[in-house]
Amino acid sequence: MKKILILIISVFLLCSCSLNQSVNDEKKIKITATIFPQYDFSRQIAGDLASVSMLLPAGAESHTFEPTPKDIVEIENSDIFIYTGGESDMWIKDILNDISNTDLKIISLSDICTNNEEHSHTTDEHFWTSPKNVLKICEKIRDTLCEIDYENKTIYESNFKLYESQLLELDNAFKNAKTDAKRNILIFGDRFPFKHLTDEYSIEYLSAFPGCAEETEPDIKTIMNLINKVNEDVIPVVFYSDFSDHKIADTICEKTNSKPLMLRSCHTATEEELLNGVTYIDLMMANAQKIKEALN
Repeated sequence: MKKILILIISVFLLCSCSLNQSVNDEKKIKITATIFPQYDFSRQIAGDLASVSMLLPAGAESHTFEPTPKDIVEIENSDIFIYTGGESDMWIKDILNDISNTDLKIISLSDICTNNEEHSHTTDEHFWTSPKNVLKICEKIRDTLCEIDYENKTIYESNFKLYESQLLELDNAFKNAKTDAKRNILIFGDRFPFKHLTDEYSIEYLSAFPGCAEETEPDIKTIMNLINKVNEDVIPVVFYSDFSDHKIADTICEKTNSKPLMLRSCHTATEEELLNGVTYIDLMMANAQKIKEALN
């Protein structure tokens, strides 16, 4: 009888905890982000006060992403929706036009990181490769959270300050990569989603394709120019980006004494990385070290 009583009490307590957890989750602000950078920024600023989800599956290519009906429902049921904006997110405009949730706060990275003059000719939408852009994005996330949940304003501001210090460390890592460097040029045997990064730190570059061009076949003359540049300047590294077969980078390296290295555009993270708690800062700090190696 005593054992049965203990079992009943245990089950009751377990159910109570589950119920409380469910209630707590329902009270949390719901943030939906399309891809990894804004997902991670939201986690850093909101902390435990928000439930943050990402539409892009782990390790998936964002440029070919198509939303499911479940994704649309998730956006509809959110308090805050964060997306990149621009050509890669054209599908979102139709969805937002049909959203009935009038309280939904919408954050577009494109609106934050470009002015009206730039909108018409901005081709690189990887705004987050510049830590200074990230600071602007996080300020907007902080302000939106404070607007929705003023009671916890001091927590959001405190989280932002902590993350700001990490972004400043990242900024210094990229600046240090250029300190006493032997050269100021990066070679990309691939597409080039790093315009905001190279502009921010005044680093020159040459790439096999302009921006995130859709071409799959490289121009032979361009490849020969890259090979000649690597040989002439004794450049030690040739970069390729995420989701690349790195054949072009490998070809350049075979004709030179350089080595291929992947530079992360950070628009996604693998399932293993997510399980291990990887952050935007982790990925970009690794990028800074690789750039330092390439410049020296």
